Amino acid sequence: MIRIELYEGARQLAGVASVEVEAATLGDALDALRRLHPELEPRVLLPGGLAPHWRANVGGRAFVDDPATPLDSDETVLIISALAGG
Repeated sequence: MIRIELYEGARQLAGVASVEVEAATLGDALDALRRLHPELEPRVLLPGGLAPHWRANVGGRAFVDDPATPLDSDETVLIISALAGG
């Protein structure tokens, strides 16, 4: 399972702080998040990835934007606004 933690406006729109999804890649995780919380589209999520000014951090190690980025099982993905003040 992949844990997706939402911050700033994403958390407010979804009404939850985190979700757990089955995913092998970042793109799979974002697609699963979109299905669970369609209200995140188009402000946070777009088909194929994140909307401008949103970033994904994998495991606290790196910010990534390639949907093909592989995710380890039990990985955590943070969805964070790239704009000051969120």
